[in-house]
Amino acid sequence: MNHLTHDIVEIEGIWSRKMKIEMMDCLIRNATHSIFINFGYVVGGVDAKYVLDQLIAKKANNPSIRIVICIIFVQTSYDEDYMLLLRNTLDDVFVLYHGIIRTENFPYFHLSVCHHKCALFDDKELIIGSSNYKDGFMYPDDVDYVSNRENFKTKWNHIFHLNFITKKFVEFDVYIKFDREMTELFNLFYKVISGITIQKCDLVGYNFKMEMTGINYGRKYPIIDILRESKESVDIICFHLWPRGDFYDALVDLLKRGVRLRLIIPSAESISTYFFYIVCMYHIYRLSEFGQIEYSAFCVGGSVHVKMIVSDNSRIMISSANYNEKSLNKKIESELWCDMWGNKTEKIIDGYNDWIEKIEFRKYQRGGLFGWFGDTLYRGTMRVVSGFIEWMF
Repeated sequence: MNHLTHDIVEIEGIWSRKMKIEMMDCLIRNATHSIFINFGYVVGGVDAKYVLDQLIAKKANNPSIRIVICIIFVQTSYDEDYMLLLRNTLDDVFVLYHGIIRTENFPYFHLSVCHHKCALFDDKELIIGSSNYKDGFMYPDDVDYVSNRENFKTKWNHIFHLNFITKKFVEFDVYIKFDREMTELFNLFYKVISGITIQKCDLVGYNFKMEMTGINYGRKYPIIDILRESKESVDIICFHLWPRGDFYDALVDLLKRGVRLRLIIPSAESISTYFFYIVCMYHIYRLSEFGQIEYSAFCVGGSVHVKMIVSDNSRIMISSANYNEKSLNKKIESELWCDMWGNKTEKIIDGYNDWIEKIEFRKYQRGGLFGWFGDTLYRGTMRVVSGFIEWMF
């Protein structure tokens, strides 16, 4: 564990797609000596292309600046000539995890996945969160909450949609500015994407703790720690909220201690996310035996893809990992967590509270059709169904 004397001097939530693109544009223009961007899953989007074009122009105007990028699952929307332009212009371009472009001219591949989505500018300004750089992403301020509330008030309307695939996801990122350069972070990112290290690494400052976790190096523990230390309230927003093992036990303990628990899960916005929704609901059912749970599901516009925990209305943790057994304990991928507290979080917590007021929550009630028999049938059926879905994903 690296104990640093660094401090976070500014934290700001990224609440809209427009804000994200404008912030990236500004940070690229103002960078002087280094840029590192892990784009996550890029699916030929115009937003990612815009950022990549800005990086090419930046390098042309400032040849001395070091620019390193990492892209996962590059599809053929970007032709090989464009990819070679990136490779020949920027300092390092990594394409990870079963890369599609396999030519002698584009050699950078290894089989570990850098699932974290982040951008670091001059070792001092950082954007982290859930958003992949692809078309269709949007942020909390881009959601139609009026329609969402109306849909959610109708008990079953958030379940039945006829779309086959969800094309839009609701994301959330955070901008962080440190009091001075943190070269340890750039070096750590570079080692991870180049396959040099996949071990667990901690960076701890006065008002933050950042963890980079690799294969089986305790990806679940940041979640468990914040749940155990919460005293009054916990909000969890996640794409795959499927607690098992120690994570499940920590949630049970939380409910038994009387801590208020609110969950925001993906709705069945399409047939593909319907499976995620019903598994989330099954785990809410399991946990509801130990205390009252409030939950909400985005019903229009897109499925929630955020990975975030807010504790006691004063502490916020952003991560790239989904909260399921495979992501937390088994997958061969690196994840990034950032746990933040102190007075610098007040602005982002205020913004979060303004957002959460727009969301309709429902108290989960156990039981339903056919009483005890129906409850037993549901529990037995969903144990099998959820086990199969979680095994698949």
